[in-house]
Amino acid sequence: MKLEELVIYQTSNELADKIWKLIVQWDSFSKDTLGKELIMATDMVATNIAVGFGRYSKYDTKVYAYYSRGALFAAKSWLTKAHSRGLVNFDDLEMLIGEIDILETKLNNYIKSIGRGRTNNSGGGSYNKYQPHQSDSDMPNFDVQD
Repeated sequence: MKLEELVIYQTSNELADKIWKLIVQWDSFSKDTLGKELIMATDMVATNIAVGFGRYSKYDTKVYAYYSRGALFAAKSWLTKAHSRGLVNFDDLEMLIGEIDILETKLNNYIKSIGRGRTNNSGGGSYNKYQPHQSDSDMPNFDVQD
């Protein structure tokens, strides 16, 4: 599987693009303060998925997926601030928060799937033979509470 085929990666990039299109319309002060933070947070969701996908261990893949989850929560916080400061109208806020909630569920499912026999790196279904991967029993318990 290629990174670009990963639905969670595609969905997170789509969200980041929607946020970008919203923020480019803001005044320079709002862009420079809150806008940059919101863009970085949403961009980091997809970026961390990509970084984890390129790693050879399931452990690293899962850790970077958790970084993505944290960035998603940061994006929700920044988006709420943008609404309270009059930069995002209520309809856009509801729509974007709805998309974030759907993405959160998909990301939680992706996290749960890591280490369950699914391959998620570019190694063509196998891990680097020169770098052993950790077994599930060696991994810390990262169970997600839904």
